Amino acid sequence: MADDESESWQVAFCAAMRDLQNASNCSTRHLYRVAQTLEPYFTEGIPNDLAMGDRKFQAAAGVTVVELVACSRCPNPSIWKLNDAPESCPQCNRPLANDNGDMEVVYYFPLRQRLAALMRTASYSRLLQHERRRKTNPLFFTDVYDTPGTCHSHNVLSYVFAN
Repeated sequence: MADDESESWQVAFCAAMRDLQNASNCSTRHLYRVAQTLEPYFTEGIPNDLAMGDRKFQAAAGVTVVELVACSRCPNPSIWKLNDAPESCPQCNRPLANDNGDMEVVYYFPLRQRLAALMRTASYSRLLQHERRRKTNPLFFTDVYDTPGTCHSHNVLSYVFAN
């Protein structure tokens, strides 16, 4: 039980620090410096890994992040997951890692599943239908979308996307 309370405190601390970061628009490095400055004032110490809270929030939201590696020198490079990447590019035979052993990593966020779940959410679906639900009057403009040019382009777009 004590471990659960300690972990929930750490997650709450991580969330508060990320809120501070968003409000102040500071870098993660600066955020760690703030946390290290505050550390002597906490009896339990502070979480040394603020990303721990991020991982818990991502898991709860169903967010996945895929780390990808590619050869930046090839015109049509192959792409690998970070853990499956070879030592060198099979096309140009240059090493994928720099002198320090670090690879250039790109983060890919698969959105298809998240967008599908968002579209199934009733409140979000209702928000998307705001134009259908708004009050109209044929005698005068009630919205910017009532103008003839907008109505025409809207009808064209509706036709294009429907077919």
